[in-house]
Amino acid sequence: MKERDLLKMLKNSNADTLVIWTTPLNLPIVQPYRKVKYKNVKTALQSVQINDPYAKHNVHVMRQKSAFPPNFIHSLDSTHMLMTALSCEGVRDCFVH
Repeated sequence: MKERDLLKMLKNSNADTLVIWTTPLNLPIVQPYRKVKYKNVKTALQSVQINDPYAKHNVHVMRQKSAFPPNFIHSLDSTHMLMTALSCEGVRDCFVH
């Protein structure tokens, strides 16, 4: 699937599924953005928000859509950096920021 097709699919999507893709190094990427419901618990010292980590939470569609472009570009950029580092045989003490 081409990037343009993927962006078009995201634009028209209201599905209750996570956005998942695979990098050129075959690493799976999953955006875990969900609408988590918190419950406030007040104690004598503070107020704490807790949630049930085992509950099924709905996908946060807006966060999925807005986070995809930078996350996708970052995954390609990091893949390129790793492939470049692996191709630099014999180079020592190479630091990348």
